[in-house]
Amino acid sequence: MEARLSARNVNVTISHSLTNPRSLATWEKLKARPGHGRPIKAGTVCHFWDKERPKYAWLPEGWLAEQRRMPSSRLYTYYYDESARQYTRRDEAKKKAGVPVAVKNHASRHIEQGESSQNGRAMNDDINTHYFFWNKNSWATVYKLKARPGHGKHRKAGTKIYFVDRGCPGYRWLPEGWLAEVRRMASNRFYTYYYDRSARLYNTRNKAYEKASEDPTLELLVI
Repeated sequence: MEARLSARNVNVTISHSLTNPRSLATWEKLKARPGHGRPIKAGTVCHFWDKERPKYAWLPEGWLAEQRRMPSSRLYTYYYDESARQYTRRDEAKKKAGVPVAVKNHASRHIEQGESSQNGRAMNDDINTHYFFWNKNSWATVYKLKARPGHGKHRKAGTKIYFVDRGCPGYRWLPEGWLAEVRRMASNRFYTYYYDRSARLYNTRNKAYEKASEDPTLELLVI
């Protein structure tokens, strides 16, 4: 479907691939917003999608994603909630929607949401702890880690903690039951630690890999 934004922007084309009633309701709210589309340059082509498109499957029902191709061929993406409020960044939209945001650490690895993920809190209320696990057995290691005396007491306020297992890209080499902890400090610096099944800590990847290599029963990928 196509529609013109306004007489002021006769050369701007909007189209959408929306069939969900809630998505269409958001679309109508967006069109009704005063001044909608006026800042868009002539020659721009906009297309709206919802969660039916695989690329935007993370969108809550009723939310929209707008792909805006400028006359210069540059592509911009914007997101809209059910009240037609616009979000210019994907991480901002995901945060508002309650969707875990991918984190990039100092080694350029991405932490992505697993099949069975869960959010938790560390002992200090100022610290956020998030778990992204593909294997349910990973929780056994977490419980052992939490039971350790003094666990979490020396972490600085404002630190964000991300636990991942071998299902996460960049950590495929981890044996089953082993965890990687990525700490994002308030200064935006990243530190990574590793834990075996007994919740023993290893400060570097090489130390963790060396220890895991000593056990012939563990399945280990070459790094």
